Amino acid sequence: MKNGEKAWLVLFTCAVFRCVHLDYVTSLSTETFLNALERFINTRQRPDTVYGDNGTNVVGLVNLFHKVNWHTVAAAACIR
Repeated sequence: MKNGEKAWLVLFTCAVFRCVHLDYVTSLSTETFLNALERFINTRQRPDTVYGDNGTNVVGLVNLFHKVNWHTVAAAACIR
C-alpha cells in the first residue's frame, strides 16, 4: 500500500458455480482470517465444505475449532 503497510486478498471460490469472492485483509493472523470467513458467510451463505491451504492462519483456525466443545454450542443454540 502507499503508506508502507502490507495487504492480502483472501480468495473464496465455488467449485459448482465458478463464483469468486475476494476479501481484503491487512494481516495473516488466524483472527483476521476468521473475520474474513465470517464476512464471506454473512455475504453469501455458509458453505457445506471448506478447503484451505496449509497456511498458518488456516491451520490455527482448525486447531481452534478442535478445542471448541460443540455439544455446548449446539445446546446453547437450541435454547434461543
